[in-house]
Order: sequence, then structure tokens, then C-alpha cells
Amino acid sequence: MLKRQRKLTHRNDTTHSRDGKAVIYRLADTKTLQLMDLLRVVAERNLAQVERILRGLSGGDDPP
Repeated sequence: MLKRQRKLTHRNDTTHSRDGKAVIYRLADTKTLQLMDLLRVVAERNLAQVERILRGLSGGDDPP
């Protein structure tokens, strides 16, 4: 894990700071942030589809 974090930091994909014992990593590449946003949109669409399917299976009741 530490090796992976060093590699990310070395490539300038992340910045980091310390807060006591915690190390806070921030993504520095805007392309990565755009990808994360697109993944969120896809996940939200999939969730909406699953909710519609569950509603159809339960006769229109809200999903559990």
C-alpha cells in the first residue's frame, strides 16, 4: 500500500498533507476528477434503474 501511495505521489497524481497521525491525499489531476464524476453519474443511473425494477416487482411499493 505504501509503495502504491509513493508511486502516485511521485507521478504528481496526488498531493498530501498531514493532520496529526492522519495523512490526507488529494487528487491533483483534473482528468481523474472528471472520471470520478462520470462514475458517480453511472452509479446513480444504475441505482435508479434498480429502484424501478424493485418497484415493479413489489407492485409499486417503495423498495426496501
